[in-house]
Amino acid sequence: MPAVFSVALLNLMGLGIVYPLLTFQALDLGAAPLAVTLLLSVDALMIFAVAPLWGAASDRYGRRPVILLALATAPPSYLLLAAADGLALLFMARALTGISSAVFPVLQAHLADRTCPDRRIVGMASLNAAYGLVFVIGPLIALAGLGPDGDNYALPALVGAFTSGLAVLLALILLRDEVRVDSGDSRNVGNSGSIGGALNRGVVFRQMRLSGCATPLAVVAILGFAFFCMDTTIGLWSHAVLGWRAEDITLVFTAGGGAAVLSQWLLVAPLCWRFGEATTARLAVGVFLFGLAMLVVAPGAWQVVLASMCMGSGMASALSCAQCLLSRAAPVGLQGRVMGISQSCASAAGLLGPLWGGAVFAAWGPNSPFVSSLALLILAFFLLRRLSPKEMTANRRLPAES
Repeated sequence: MPAVFSVALLNLMGLGIVYPLLTFQALDLGAAPLAVTLLLSVDALMIFAVAPLWGAASDRYGRRPVILLALATAPPSYLLLAAADGLALLFMARALTGISSAVFPVLQAHLADRTCPDRRIVGMASLNAAYGLVFVIGPLIALAGLGPDGDNYALPALVGAFTSGLAVLLALILLRDEVRVDSGDSRNVGNSGSIGGALNRGVVFRQMRLSGCATPLAVVAILGFAFFCMDTTIGLWSHAVLGWRAEDITLVFTAGGGAAVLSQWLLVAPLCWRFGEATTARLAVGVFLFGLAMLVVAPGAWQVVLASMCMGSGMASALSCAQCLLSRAAPVGLQGRVMGISQSCASAAGLLGPLWGGAVFAAWGPNSPFVSSLALLILAFFLLRRLSPKEMTANRRLPAES
């Protein structure tokens, strides 16, 4: 588990460094608000297309070679971003980043292979903690690299290339394919190890429906849409409402990332062992809702920081719980594919969310994306109430010793 966490952290660090700057880099190159949200969603489009393929390949050929291949595409993407002098190169760099980021469900499947169901929430939370931690450290690196004029976007991108290169080296040294640890109630779907079989979406989705994957999958998609609708417009919102620049918004990302990390390390696993993943997920969605409502009702500097902490911790915790429920329900032999399809659905939401957010921002005003996200999170809350009592109480015991 520490090896996977370290690889994920280093690979994602570049994203944490450059993501808060992308809005302002694009604006400096003459991008309109809709073009900015399109730029921020290009990687989601690539993840949507590639994640199921990475998942299927990892079920067939093993997790390690797929992880190494995907990670190797990240350093060139940041080098391209550092050299970008127009919107076309920015879009190309983001697309290449998406191919690398699509490996995240394979890392999740690698953890699921190595952990029993009662310990799985710890693994999922650790990966989401890595995602949060890069938005604590990354924006601070970006702030230091921007230079006195606040527009040196090349240096932060070069640091991202370096950290993603380290991720490839660390994965090469530390990661090994492990023997799968299955639960007693897992369902085996037989010989489904080919990529062609994985792409037979009808078969895979039928197995997922029968095994109880539908509700967690829907929650993952809704969370993704709501989060990315907010996340890709908060820079535009801060610029329009508060007059902020890149150096201001980086601290907001740091606060949200820090809260996400602390919630994953300190709260999620104990709450899940006590109340179950579904109940914990509902609580986390409620925290996310509170943060969004604060942005709409009481915009201001400290309110934005507090709202970011609520949204970061709520999103990360709800996502960890939904991913754990999905991993528990996934039949044996489809773990990589199910997690890949989950990532693909979340990325489709991550593509549509920014498009919707940018459109309503331009048409109806800065608060419109946040109001849309509020409505969707309410839907996610009620979907989580539909989970069966067995799913909601499955973890009301101390985890088995690992």
